[in-house]
Amino acid sequence: MTQIRRFARRNVKVSQNSVMGTARGTDIDSSCSATTPFDFTKTTAGEIMSAILELNKDPVLESMIHAYISKIPQEHAEIVESEKRARSLGLYGLPEPVDELSPSNKQRDLDDKRFREAKHDSGRTKPRERFDGKV
Repeated sequence: MTQIRRFARRNVKVSQNSVMGTARGTDIDSSCSATTPFDFTKTTAGEIMSAILELNKDPVLESMIHAYISKIPQEHAEIVESEKRARSLGLYGLPEPVDELSPSNKQRDLDDKRFREAKHDSGRTKPRERFDGKV
């Protein structure tokens, strides 16, 4: 049994015993010029996930895929946050700048505060803590 499914704006013939993404498993139909295996590297992540969910028949695997999809943004956010922490430096006695400021204005504000503090007491503004990316 052969089905024609639409992946990444192309119709793909899928046989019952085929393996997606291999030369024997997929043939792009006659409306496309290529007869080589379907190249999933040129599709977006969303299109690949849609294709996987469409071909999947196992409900347990489907719930695992949905759980995996939901964890990806959270893990990326944690990685970005740890990278930010790795480059931050806190100073005793200096309040954090307002969040609404742009990064360049935050830097200017911090430099001004450090300069004012250094004029008054050169020994007070020492590094409070340095994050090395570990929480």
